[in-house]
Amino acid sequence: MERKRIVYWVLALIPTLFVLFLLAMINVLLMLLSIIALLAGLLFLKKKRPGWFAARKEPEPPRASMPSWNSEPPSVKPKVYMVLAGREHGSMQ
Repeated sequence: MERKRIVYWVLALIPTLFVLFLLAMINVLLMLLSIIALLAGLLFLKKKRPGWFAARKEPEPPRASMPSWNSEPPSVKPKVYMVLAGREHGSMQ
């Protein structure tokens, strides 16, 4: 190619690349605006319908009932083991 044609190609590419760059920036801005619109919509829904965003209550686990004081103590005393010392003690001594 002649030098003159190369210069024309370069001069033609500069505005073309600039327009492509502007289109890419517009695309990025539109994506950011769509994210902002989605978040604003969620905030609007949260104000209008707070029940939709409320935490669900989980059922309480069953509680272990305390032994009544009137019941008789167990016949066999439970043993507590001291693992590190290697000794064994009867509880409630």
